[in-house]
Amino acid sequence: MPADWQTPAAFLAVAFAAVWLLVRAWRKRVRAASGACGSSDEGCGCGSLKKNLKR
Repeated sequence: MPADWQTPAAFLAVAFAAVWLLVRAWRKRVRAASGACGSSDEGCGCGSLKKNLKR
């Protein structure tokens, strides 16, 4: 049948998307834990957001 290729392709697409999201989340977590952005209590962009809201 010509539709037999769609199921494995869909599984591959979903697996790729899941791995991509997990890698991005892991990198974001590692970057936040290292303190590369903001202080230890403040996330990335939090201070600039507060400054922009005060205007």
